[in-house]
Amino acid sequence: MGVGFILINRTKKQRLDFGYVGASKARELAGNPAAAAITTWYLLENPGDDILFVDDHSGEDTYQDFLEVTHKMIDSLVENKVLACDGKEQYSDDELNVYDLKLRNIWMDT
Repeated sequence: MGVGFILINRTKKQRLDFGYVGASKARELAGNPAAAAITTWYLLENPGDDILFVDDHSGEDTYQDFLEVTHKMIDSLVENKVLACDGKEQYSDDELNVYDLKLRNIWMDT
């Protein structure tokens, strides 16, 4: 099954959980162009902060009170023409609202 990860910023008490990006394992985070762009953008926007990946099992409990900023990073990347969002891939119509965003790295379109 593999270990999933979240990115946390202990300095600002923020987290990226990549839940709507379709990536959580090491290979997915590195190989998914949207997840890699989100991670890189976040690191560039927060130089000098105490930022690290933690496994999602211990991270969910320990860092659940950290502000989740994944959508903020996605919005910034769309605004800066790095990512495009082509809607949602809906997996559930119930109150759980399970979906992945259809993100693509614009730089890979050429």
